[in-house]
Amino acid sequence: MDYAIEYSGFPIVIEGYNDANWIFDSDETKSTSGYVFTLGGGVVTWRSTRQTIIARSTMEYEFAALEMAGSEVE
Repeated sequence: MDYAIEYSGFPIVIEGYNDANWIFDSDETKSTSGYVFTLGGGVVTWRSTRQTIIARSTMEYEFAALEMAGSEVE
């Protein structure tokens, strides 16, 4: 009861951020991507997960992360 999400930003708009990392370790085969959406400065949804694809470039990883975030915002 002592914790809460405070929505105090003005104007009240939804903002979204997403990113994907490049594989640094040779043992890894998939990138990690994630997103966060805020409303009025408070987080309303977020996710971080391994991607389901094996991409050939950083741009491909970024597009996969953007698609994941786009699905959430719909």
